[in-house]
Amino acid sequence: LLELFPADGNLRVQIARVYVALGETESARLELEKARQFDENLTDDAIADILAALTAKPSRWQFSGRISAGVLFYDNANQGPNSNYLTLGDFKDLYVEDVKKTSSVGNYLMAHLEAGYQLDEGGRWWGMGSIMGYQRWNHSGGVTSNKGYTMGRGTAGLRYLGEQSLFDVRFKADVANQHHKGAEDQDIHSYVPEFTFVIAPDSWLQLITVVSLEERDYSVSTMRDGFYWSATEYGRFFIGESNHEIMLGLGFSGNDADLYEYRYFAIEPSLRFVFKLPGDVNFMPFVSFRREDYKGPATGLEIENRLDKQWRAGAMVTWDISDSFMLDWSYQYVDNQSNSALYDYVQNYVSMGLTWKF
Repeated sequence: LLELFPADGNLRVQIARVYVALGETESARLELEKARQFDENLTDDAIADILAALTAKPSRWQFSGRISAGVLFYDNANQGPNSNYLTLGDFKDLYVEDVKKTSSVGNYLMAHLEAGYQLDEGGRWWGMGSIMGYQRWNHSGGVTSNKGYTMGRGTAGLRYLGEQSLFDVRFKADVANQHHKGAEDQDIHSYVPEFTFVIAPDSWLQLITVVSLEERDYSVSTMRDGFYWSATEYGRFFIGESNHEIMLGLGFSGNDADLYEYRYFAIEPSLRFVFKLPGDVNFMPFVSFRREDYKGPATGLEIENRLDKQWRAGAMVTWDISDSFMLDWSYQYVDNQSNSALYDYVQNYVSMGLTWKF
């Protein structure tokens, strides 16, 4: 290429990179000096900076993080039915206090930091760790259940990063608090080993497997204590020059709660798109269906085992204002169809947020 385009300074910078990779720093300097004949911006200081950048060893420590804040609105913040009067089994028009759906505006704050350390210089194995905190407030005075939600998470583990594969094993510890107005707050503690395996058989395809086993403890609903597990397989397809994405998923989950009636088995297929639009805008519609089969009825007044069928659909739009800041807008529709009136509800949710990435 240099024989064909001897005046192309960018090509000489690229061949300087090759010389540095081969350990021939002086040859790299000569190529940059030649490039200077055609690019007046390549001063002595600029050449020194380029060589310093090319010869610098990348740090074995890697950090990334984000801080997000935003506002939100639920038309059914407590995931309640349309009325306080419910039919449960053979009992009709029973009055159940404070279960009727209630709308609420709110806001949220989230922070996440991830760190990685390369165990051997130039090696494939990394030590990984992360911390995350999330806080949501619902401001409507009518919301008594789920008035606020606080969550913290810490993880530690190992990651193998190959040319066409990734394996990540993490131990996660979660602490969450559901704040209720006029009732005791619920604390939830969980401890999770999680395994993620990714293989890319071709440039347009990734196969992603995620498996987790969680021990969960509730401070109030202690009968829900026990082991919770999930296994999900995704196919991620890249399309076109812009690398639009299609992600198909099929997940299975269940638990071994202390109370037999709270045990369930669930299956969840999902579909998600990422359309990469001009102006650093991403449009991401999604849809999923979840079926939960419980081992017992939802309440003591019912005979039939609880069965929930939940549809979720919506979209998110993100705009990268710069390398560091991103705006996002999202909408989600949830239709939870249950054979127990207590858990039969529809919910609409919208949010807008700003994220600082570093």
